Amino acid sequence: MDIENLVGGIMTRDAVARAWREYVAAVPTVANDDVIVAVASRHHDLVRSVVPADVHLVRGENIADGADAALVGAFAEWETGRHAVDRVVIASCDHYFAPLASRLRAQSVDVVQVIGIGTSSTALYRACPSQIYLRTRLRGVSRSRGSAPMCRVADRVGTLTALIEQNSLSGRQ
Repeated sequence: MDIENLVGGIMTRDAVARAWREYVAAVPTVANDDVIVAVASRHHDLVRSVVPADVHLVRGENIADGADAALVGAFAEWETGRHAVDRVVIASCDHYFAPLASRLRAQSVDVVQVIGIGTSSTALYRACPSQIYLRTRLRGVSRSRGSAPMCRVADRVGTLTALIEQNSLSGRQ
């Protein structure tokens, strides 16, 4: 779980707690599922105060993609200790996880993407055969910059495809 991505970078206790509650409510789990959450080091204490103690919390560097790299690294370590993985849930919209999702799908692993605030990268969206949308995404979050409703990548691709087809039929290019 890339919690910073799920909350759209709004790293407050309320935003993290809401995203965690919605994740738990939306994502079906079984007793032996493992959850790995990665955050930039500067947000570690905040996230630890929200997620349960049995969640594996990984500290990333305080740089761009630092938490993402830590999460992929932690998953690789976790994966080497397992014999088989049936399903992996990638809770992020970040392109950083697209290669991991593609690799897992090539190994016949069921890969599910959880989408919070924001629009998914096209590469990750296409690499994951199914998506779960958190309710936070539908309600929006107040931001100092203002907030706008987000649309699904598939909706944008469908609209773009329709426009291209319309232009082709009318002879425009």
